[in-house]
Amino acid sequence: MQNYFTSKYQTISGHGQSVWLNEVGITSSGHKIELDIRTDSYKEQSYAIARVWSPEALQWNAVFSIAPLLMQTDEKLGYRPRPFEPSAVDFEADRDTLLEQVQFILEDEQ
Repeated sequence: MQNYFTSKYQTISGHGQSVWLNEVGITSSGHKIELDIRTDSYKEQSYAIARVWSPEALQWNAVFSIAPLLMQTDEKLGYRPRPFEPSAVDFEADRDTLLEQVQFILEDEQ
């Protein structure tokens, strides 16, 4: 995925039992992609979604999402002992899945 997607912006933050990653980048074919992954101690409140920017509509459109029960990001991430700071590595499996599916969907349409 490294050659397919170049990250331009990434933030990781959390509050209480939730931790999330938001990342925006561009694919090798020029699509702007937003990745939004949230993990929560209540698994059903977690989500992982990839969106593509539509310059014509000036909005982000969902391309692919992972059902909460299929996510691999640890739902207890917000409860790790301090001074733990979450990093992109903690979201890597779901991030990779989103990017693989985005590549399959968007590059297949051309």
